[in-house]
Amino acid sequence: MRERESHSRRGRSLFRDPDVMAARAAGGRAAVGAWRLHLPRVFGFCGGVLNAVRLVEECLDRPGRTGRVWLLGEIIHNRTVNEHFRAAGARLLAEPDVRRIIEIASPDDTVVIPAFGVPADLDRRIRQAFPPERIVDTTCRYVQRIWDFVAERAAEGWTIAIHGKPEHAETQATSSREIGRAHV
Repeated sequence: MRERESHSRRGRSLFRDPDVMAARAAGGRAAVGAWRLHLPRVFGFCGGVLNAVRLVEECLDRPGRTGRVWLLGEIIHNRTVNEHFRAAGARLLAEPDVRRIIEIASPDDTVVIPAFGVPADLDRRIRQAFPPERIVDTTCRYVQRIWDFVAERAAEGWTIAIHGKPEHAETQATSSREIGRAHV
């Protein structure tokens, strides 16, 4: 249990920069070497990212966990966070391999859906292939709200324009929803 607790504490502190923490404690300003650090009023990980990081930490630290933990691509768009989870034992699938998770993972494995979701057809296949306790869905609630919003507008006959790179995972997850006429 101590190993799990220390891993979890390391994860929570890993993403906290000591200079930022000092500036926070000093009202948003701190000397950093020859520089002076001024923090904006709002900064850092959003709530969706904090939730995703927490859920993956809990998954990796779950007592009695069996099998591997598969991240379906990057959990968030942050190399340090993704490398942290890889070093902690999670297996991060490259984007081209994400759709093969059902072929790759065993029934004892846990599948982690990233904060920006996965395409709707893959989501359905994952939920059919794995029991709920083997799926950790970290999809941000605000991303889900966007999906709901565009689905409602599409049901009203709107044409949906999605501004994003067609090959980007978040764009694919959003454009795959039942939204009728959509253009990326």
